[in-house]
Amino acid sequence: VEAILPTAQPSPEVVRLTATNEQPFGENCLSRVTLTISDLPNDWQASVISAGKTWTEAGSNLTILSTTTLLDSQRHIIPLDLGGEAIEWFPLAACEIRVVTASDLPDHTLANTRNRTSWAGWAQIYADPSSPQSTLAALVVLNDLNANWATGDLIPVGRFDVQTIALHELGHAIGLPHVDDKNAIMSGEGSEHLLQWLGFKKRDLTDVDIGNLQAIYGSR
Repeated sequence: VEAILPTAQPSPEVVRLTATNEQPFGENCLSRVTLTISDLPNDWQASVISAGKTWTEAGSNLTILSTTTLLDSQRHIIPLDLGGEAIEWFPLAACEIRVVTASDLPDHTLANTRNRTSWAGWAQIYADPSSPQSTLAALVVLNDLNANWATGDLIPVGRFDVQTIALHELGHAIGLPHVDDKNAIMSGEGSEHLLQWLGFKKRDLTDVDIGNLQAIYGSR
């Protein structure tokens, strides 16, 4: 589904936000979370769009719309990395999940206290200043520096499936934490939990994933 961008409005004040833990998008975003994928390699974009569609089709009141046409002039949120450094080259718009690759980030954004350089991907979530328990925007990073990737139906040994890891990290971006169920896409324990999907794909949600999503956003 292609997002319909809003008409031009007076430019809001630029805000700088520090990453927080998983929490749901606010009510104002439920029908218009915008998944932007134009920063990704062309052959990855369809996989990430499919991951977003999977969450949209899970029967909750959350809708994720994909677009390649959101401009930086429409973005007025400057995200901060976990070290407090501004990621000014990747500004965000309200209700946006922007998916990027680690190779597009200067090194200092990876050198943070949780040492994410060895991770296949991660999500950085930014709270709404007017409603701190709600997410305003998120940045998802797929780590092409220290992991090998693939798309398509056959995932070679030693490579991560773009759609699988995107599905997991988008789950974090929309507020879902890890769960103990090893069959769930949100399965995870320890810093190397994504290694469980190295060399194969997992592109469907389980009842646990869907139930947790609907517990947050309701069902339709």
